[in-house]
Amino acid sequence: MDNQLQIILVIVAQIFTLAAVFFTSFLNRRNSAQLIEQELRTRKRAEYLEEQLFKLYGPISILLHMNKALLKLRFNLETNTYSNAVPEALWQDVRDNVIRPNNFRIVRLLKKNFHLLEGSDIPDSVMRFIVHAEVFALQHKHNLANETYLKDFRFPVEFEQYIFTTTNKVKKEYLGLVSEDKIKIHPIPSKTLAPPRKMQKITREVK
Repeated sequence: MDNQLQIILVIVAQIFTLAAVFFTSFLNRRNSAQLIEQELRTRKRAEYLEEQLFKLYGPISILLHMNKALLKLRFNLETNTYSNAVPEALWQDVRDNVIRPNNFRIVRLLKKNFHLLEGSDIPDSVMRFIVHAEVFALQHKHNLANETYLKDFRFPVEFEQYIFTTTNKVKKEYLGLVSEDKIKIHPIPSKTLAPPRKMQKITREVK
């Protein structure tokens, strides 16, 4: 009888051991699946942020910085006043060959990548910039003096602030997601890390 009891106890112990091993294996597989699913979500988000950064906000930010530096030759955005500090011929050359084409490049980037705008609504400053670019071009086409340039169509400073702020926000989140702490199971493809060729693509995009 004692032998039978011992055999039963051994069998029960083995059953519990097998059950524990099976349950542990199940938990490990489930946790692994959850980690992979989480990584896939992280990768998908990183890819979207990459598109935002390299196809929309990054190129526009570069063009706006360029325009802002050149506008200081003739116009004070804070006070909406003009200056005659530089010769008119030089200003016209900068306006017609750099600033105005840059505006159209920005408009093209916006129209092509509207789906990448941050948030569910299109910021009002985006639409006002598009109108500004068109009116600025018409002003040049009809050779209107600066004084006749309607104030309602001046460059919207809020657009510049929106682009710069959102660029920094997207860049910060993107770099955080592609760090080793966020994605551990498999290394991120090299293209996601934006090598120098990616930066060359940005340069081509803004031309």
